[in-house]
Amino acid sequence: MLEPDLQPTDNSSEKTTENTAPSEPDKGEIVDEPSAEKTETPEEKNLNNIPEQPVADEPSEFVLDINAGRYFVQAGAFPNEKMALERKEKIDFAFNYPTGIIIEDGYYKLRLGYFAIKADARSCYNELIDNNFEAFIGIKKN
Repeated sequence: MLEPDLQPTDNSSEKTTENTAPSEPDKGEIVDEPSAEKTETPEEKNLNNIPEQPVADEPSEFVLDINAGRYFVQAGAFPNEKMALERKEKIDFAFNYPTGIIIEDGYYKLRLGYFAIKADARSCYNELIDNNFEAFIGIKKN
């Protein structure tokens, strides 16, 4: 028996914000599933339009090759990789020499070269100095 103040209610027309799990569809009921196709963002479209570059069998002429010679030009020794990469970016933008970062004695050392001929190392050194970069010429340890 119902108490006089409580009346059964039909809440079918009321909207609730309660999160309820969707019920299982009945057999034969059609359910909308998310589309399998993914729409690309503008950034993804731009990346997908870049032609794939072949992988080179030989290293680029601008990649540091420590076996190319015994001379190198060092353009800094930094306590962390971030600082070394920032300087490398500036040098890569301004010059056409192979560059790389060597970790040695706890420092990230930015090197250019290596050069088989000391005169080539001297030329690289002079370009860096003429453009207000600190540098020195080094000789690879055997």
